Amino acid sequence: MSRPTWRALQVEGFGIVISLLLIPAAVYLASYVGWFLQNGWSLGEWMRLQGAIAHYHEGLKVLDASGKPIHPYLSEAWKWIFLVRPVLYYSRYPVEGMREVIYANGNPAIFWGSLLAVPFAAFRWWRRKDWRAGFVVVAVLGLYVPWMFGSRPQFFFYATPIVPFFVLACVYALRDMSQAHIAGSRSRPFLPVAVGLVILSVGLFFWFWPALTGGPLSGSAWQLRSWFPSWV
Repeated sequence: MSRPTWRALQVEGFGIVISLLLIPAAVYLASYVGWFLQNGWSLGEWMRLQGAIAHYHEGLKVLDASGKPIHPYLSEAWKWIFLVRPVLYYSRYPVEGMREVIYANGNPAIFWGSLLAVPFAAFRWWRRKDWRAGFVVVAVLGLYVPWMFGSRPQFFFYATPIVPFFVLACVYALRDMSQAHIAGSRSRPFLPVAVGLVILSVGLFFWFWPALTGGPLSGSAWQLRSWFPSWV
């Protein structure tokens, strides 16, 4: 192990253990306070419950015994960044011609923009040794790639922890775009494009807001937000 790596572990190791191991374990255990109050403070029973949960998840299959998908909103990991299949959480039809839905879906400007922004950050990391770009790329790969090899049923909402890093990748790319100069000139020709993409992402957030929060939508308003057949 190199000296800088060993020094980094000495300086940062304790904080990493606290933030990524002890605190998550404490939060997970605290989430069972209600269970302990109802079932008694038996650590053995709690451990048996954890084993049962692990066994259940280990045995989850994508297809049922008849060969049909176990859920209509299954979505393989590779589809998440393309927004192929969102998840419907709630639907209600208060009057004829009106609907209220809550969909787990992403902002197209962020997700589709990440298809370019993440490779761009990887290029900057390789070319300029920019640790900020490397941080974003490692986070995206670490949170996303393992799902590609999973065999258990997958849904779009599993992408939630990846989204902040998609945003950071887009911000990183837009920053470089806004600051780019043409040789021999002080003008920044791509600044309007960067600003426009930011406005687009914010606009899409408000555009899809009713479909994300159960707001009332007419049939035509819903069709304008249901861009693809799989978004139903």
